[in-house]
Amino acid sequence: MSAPTGSMRRGALAAAGAAAAFGVTVPLVQRFGQHAGPWLTAALLYVGAVLVSGYSRAKSDARLARHTGRIVLIALLGAAAALALLAMGLRRMDGASASLLLAFEASFTALFARILYRETLSRRVLVALALAFAGGVVLVRPDLGVPRLAAGSVLVLGAVLCWAADSAIMRPLSAFPVASVVRAKSLVGVCASLLVSVALRESVPGLRDALALVLCGALGWLFARV
Repeated sequence: MSAPTGSMRRGALAAAGAAAAFGVTVPLVQRFGQHAGPWLTAALLYVGAVLVSGYSRAKSDARLARHTGRIVLIALLGAAAALALLAMGLRRMDGASASLLLAFEASFTALFARILYRETLSRRVLVALALAFAGGVVLVRPDLGVPRLAAGSVLVLGAVLCWAADSAIMRPLSAFPVASVVRAKSLVGVCASLLVSVALRESVPGLRDALALVLCGALGWLFARV
């Protein structure tokens, strides 16, 4: 197995693991985010990530500042747009189906790795990704005849595509502490999501639901770290 192939496989597996971990919280996000706007939902979820990501050494943060452009890009993709699209999708389909669609992230991540880093895909990896993709298609197909459900699936898949791009673009930051990267990404994502939410005059949830969304964000990050 070549080094690029091994790196790509680890990246795809990590993406799939993170998607599965976050998938556990998706039904909860649907439950507590029903009275919140999608962009505000995204902001509250990443507030939870900020709170539990901890604090790294100032030296790491200073070096990370050199990658500000990359941090902003992955924040807009993974911490703002992705969660807002997910929240929109959850208003049109059930949380269980949305959680299963997150399995597409491994396939999308491998595709981005191939496009951005020219990584080779072994036959075994291609078969595994094809099976994952086929499983996702089976999940989506029954919804295609129902406009509302089809729209929900497309929105969730859009979120997954954003997360996959996030994972691929974040790869050069792998040498930095995870908590440091997550904190920087989350802070930018929270600010961007709040600005959009205020501009759109989105609905604001009650205190209980808002705190529950913050907790969901914290749990999703912790699960992905296990």
